[in-house]
Amino acid sequence: MTKRSNFRLAIVLCGIVLTAACQSASPTAPTDQDTLTGTWSGTFTGNLIVSDAVSAELTDTDSQVTGRWSMPMPATLVAFGAPADINLAGPVTGTVTGTAAELAFEFEGFPQYFPPGCAIAVSVSSFNATTMDGTWTTNESCQAPAVDDGTMTMTRQ
Repeated sequence: MTKRSNFRLAIVLCGIVLTAACQSASPTAPTDQDTLTGTWSGTFTGNLIVSDAVSAELTDTDSQVTGRWSMPMPATLVAFGAPADINLAGPVTGTVTGTAAELAFEFEGFPQYFPPGCAIAVSVSSFNATTMDGTWTTNESCQAPAVDDGTMTMTRQ
């Protein structure tokens, strides 16, 4: 090899080494599987509270969950006199630990059915990039006829 070829080869090798050395390992952003952030829809199935049209917009920041939820008024509550044309809705709060979560779906309005403090306590047993599954129960502040428990399955939209 000539001096000129050796020089060119040395420059190319230096460039490769410098490029590799200058690249830094940046932290990876959380994946959808790591967070509940997003729009979810699915079913709540219980004895009185049944709906296949539950929706929630959730934000998961540092394992703290906030958001809003809604669903059509369940037919069983309509039978007790609740208005059929108004959705149940309210804020969501809770915490995430790994791929599990404890959430409270609080109620706004309808104090005759859902007194202050009444909420659906959701225990998410697992979630991933596409689904969230768990169980729920109305908490101790709820009164009949809004006392119930059941299962839930939701899909990320």
